[in-house]
Amino acid sequence: MTEPLEAVTAAVHDPDKGLAEVMAAVLEGYGDRPALGERAAEASTARLLPRFDTISYRELWARVRAVAGTWHHDPRHPLSAGDRICILGFASTDYATLDLACIHSGVVAVPLQSSAPLSRLTPIIAETEPRALATSIERLDTAVEAVIGESSIRRVIVFDYRPEVTDQRTAFESARRRLAEAGRPVVIDSLATLIERGAGLPPAPLFTAEAGDDPLALLIYTSGSTGTPKGAMYTQRLVGTAWYGFSYGAADGPPVSILYMPQSHLAGRYALMGSLVRGGVGYFTARSDLSTLFEDIALIRPTELTMVPRLCDMLFQQYRSELGRRAGEPGDVETAVMTDLRENFLGGRVAKAFCGTAPLSAEVAAFVESCLNLHLYTGYGSTEAGESCSTRWCNARP
Repeated sequence: MTEPLEAVTAAVHDPDKGLAEVMAAVLEGYGDRPALGERAAEASTARLLPRFDTISYRELWARVRAVAGTWHHDPRHPLSAGDRICILGFASTDYATLDLACIHSGVVAVPLQSSAPLSRLTPIIAETEPRALATSIERLDTAVEAVIGESSIRRVIVFDYRPEVTDQRTAFESARRRLAEAGRPVVIDSLATLIERGAGLPPAPLFTAEAGDDPLALLIYTSGSTGTPKGAMYTQRLVGTAWYGFSYGAADGPPVSILYMPQSHLAGRYALMGSLVRGGVGYFTARSDLSTLFEDIALIRPTELTMVPRLCDMLFQQYRSELGRRAGEPGDVETAVMTDLRENFLGGRVAKAFCGTAPLSAEVAAFVESCLNLHLYTGYGSTEAGESCSTRWCNARP
């Protein structure tokens, strides 16, 4: 893979460029490089196949512009700068497209926790008063219940939707019928429909803030584990720090990354934007429950591994399981198991690794360093406040 482009890097760090202008420079600048990837699946059943399909930066930019154009030119329910859109679902190419379209248009994104129950979502939706709700097909039933109870929502966008899959098509048609029966004047479309429609429309203008203004761009809510969820407000300038790229260790080429963290947490956003801003390629794990995560990692063979303690614990458990299974074999079993984990289980290309979002035990941290045979950088922070340095391994910056 080629190196990051100096012109793009300069644009990213240009203090005179707005957030949307930085995004445009990145997506236009890296052109035909692969940007994002997802597991391939059979058309009619959605059964996963052992490969990833990618889209280029140019293709991603075309999708973003099409969505922004549809919102801008819609005569009935346009989405404009300052309007809010709640997004419910797991990280994916479609989710990223919607997020980037918000930046393009100046729309305020409100990422909802992908697995939260309706009771946790409705207070957030009521407080933010979104004009639109975007939902994955996986959470469509919950989204419909939320829309029926919230009068501000005028548009529902369904993403990660494959109409050729019978169960998904049935769910989409049922949602449209339930909204009509509830008397809610809501337009419901798939994201693919918006992209197709927007491709034939004039481009929407990139959002630019007034001189001296720093408008709201993002609302991230806490999990509510310590009480009522609270929303942290991020302005355009603060969201722009993600485009500088989450960087740690020595500077190197564009990363190959596995993307599995939710976009309702800053760590997931830094992982995605940090990959794009350096001209890398990020691959989304196939299942929101992370049941395919290590299978996905072995397929893409990442060069950087951004982890959370849960992932480190899963790796440690795999190590212990293999040790038990291979007990009694001749030779140095411990070294053999670690080598197999590093070269096969994790793909054999990891050159940098970081663990964040919460403290990591010293035992597990030492194991990860030994297994990967490299220095582990760690840090942690809250959902809404982002990364903070923590242990002796920490040497990271946003």
